[in-house]
Amino acid sequence: FFFFKQKTAYEISACLVGSEMCIRDRLNGKHLYRSPILTKPKGKLEEPEIVEEYMRCLAIGDKQGIQATFDKDGYLREPSGSKYKHVGQRGRQAFYDMAFAAGGVNLIHCSATFDGRVFAVEYICDEWGTMKFTGQAGMAIYELSSSGKLAAVRIYDDVTPPNE
Repeated sequence: FFFFKQKTAYEISACLVGSEMCIRDRLNGKHLYRSPILTKPKGKLEEPEIVEEYMRCLAIGDKQGIQATFDKDGYLREPSGSKYKHVGQRGRQAFYDMAFAAGGVNLIHCSATFDGRVFAVEYICDEWGTMKFTGQAGMAIYELSSSGKLAAVRIYDDVTPPNE
């Protein structure tokens, strides 16, 4: 008899999506267009308040506000893996200075799950700053700390920033 630990959808999705992204980036170093298979939900998704605030700040490019959603040592990791992990106030500030150079990032949340500590969401990105484009699929994982702020944000998408 073999016993396997049953994985949650979050564990499977994060592993598969993250692996796929890292391999693709290492192979060609380019972002690829990935069309969404989900559509905008008819109603509002239930999301933790801190994630709603993070999204509000992300959409308008509010660097100070987005920093306030994180714990002191919280981090953000880009799709390309741990080499692109931005830890603490300074690390995140460098990332958001670059990311918001052209303005905020619009994400449409389509499907989500929340276990009280980890919030996983599939989204469509169709606008970054002044650049509008055909919607592209992505996924993000938000880990909440015991204080209720963000301990980690991990992004899995192939959206090319406007300044690249």
